[in-house]
Amino acid sequence: MMDLVAELRALLGADAVLEPEEIRLRARNYWDPAPLEARALVRPRTTLEVSRIMALCDAHGQTVVVHGGLTSPR
Repeated sequence: MMDLVAELRALLGADAVLEPEEIRLRARNYWDPAPLEARALVRPRTTLEVSRIMALCDAHGQTVVVHGGLTSPR
């Protein structure tokens, strides 16, 4: 996983890939304020970046869990 995280940082920039310590500052969801747990959280800026992230994760056999911005009222 660490090689994948390094590749994601190289692809997107260090500010687009959050570390576990930063991720735990976020809530799991709107209804559950428990800390979000993940090895990495990637914040793409464009659809092209999303496509490249997905291709890279696929090449590594890495499962992807989509987590929205928690901005919807529902």
